[in-house]
Amino acid sequence: MQTYDVRIWNIRRRNSKSAPFQLRWFVGGEPHQEPFMTKTLADARRAELLTAARSGEAFDTETGLPVSELRLRNRTTWYAHAREYVAMKWPEAAAKHRASIAESITVATVALLPDGDSL
Repeated sequence: MQTYDVRIWNIRRRNSKSAPFQLRWFVGGEPHQEPFMTKTLADARRAELLTAARSGEAFDTETGLPVSELRLRNRTTWYAHAREYVAMKWPEAAAKHRASIAESITVATVALLPDGDSL
């Protein structure tokens, strides 16, 4: 679910050697936090969140991330998609069907290349 109800708090110092600085923010009443090694890193992340909130971008209530950032994190590559598709179809496919799967993946890959005539 998405919401525009976002409150970003200041950076606080913690008693931790691995990540002494913590950024906290609330999205739709749910708290979210991220630890950082330096205050500069935490401040940069806070600036990113503030920029997204001020530009009117919606935030995801589950992850606490701006929708554009969530979209980038969930993006998959063509290579990963093709591998998953072949892994799903391959075990139960006959030999001729496997050849057809390989050919169709090849044709789709060539079509996605910037210059389709390069192969």
